Amino acid sequence: MDDRVERALAAAFPDREVEAVEDPGPSWNDANRTVEVTFADDRSPGRVFLKAALDGDGSRGTRERAVTDYVRANGAVPVPEVVAADLEADVPYLATAPIAGRILHRVWHDAADERRRALAAAVGDALARASTRSDSKRPATSSAAVRTGSGSTARRGRTSSVIASSCSGRSRSRTGSTTTSTRSPRRSSATAAC
Repeated sequence: MDDRVERALAAAFPDREVEAVEDPGPSWNDANRTVEVTFADDRSPGRVFLKAALDGDGSRGTRERAVTDYVRANGAVPVPEVVAADLEADVPYLATAPIAGRILHRVWHDAADERRRALAAAVGDALARASTRSDSKRPATSSAAVRTGSGSTARRGRTSSVIASSCSGRSRSRTGSTTTSTRSPRRSSATAAC
């Protein structure tokens, strides 16, 4: 492990024993290093994602935290809980608890071309809905059909629920009951990103 990441981890969680540190996937900024940390104890959270600014510039983490806080307060998209942060440290860091769901790049890696197109469309749809809402307090909604893994479609209301719930091949309502699926020849633009 990079010594800067190790220093950030020790600063963020000085009283926790680390069981494992793994690479969670690709990074889009070489100045940052993100690791997935699993702790050896039974305390919560048992797993975190630690992002360290290897170049000492905490401004990216500051922006990320501000966006996370804003979306949590005003959006309908799940965001991770910040569990530790020091964006002015020698090695600035931001640690977040994982959110429910599957990591997109892991699903993408094993997906066939048709599934990848559907995943890309779902991500684009969710981003478009999040960025075009006129009322920031109202959850984004979708009346589009959701294509599930079984080739059927189901009607859904919340974009975040669409992405999270269709990973299992069926759509679920907010209360957890299964929504009836029907066959549809129409291609969905709100396919689950799972």
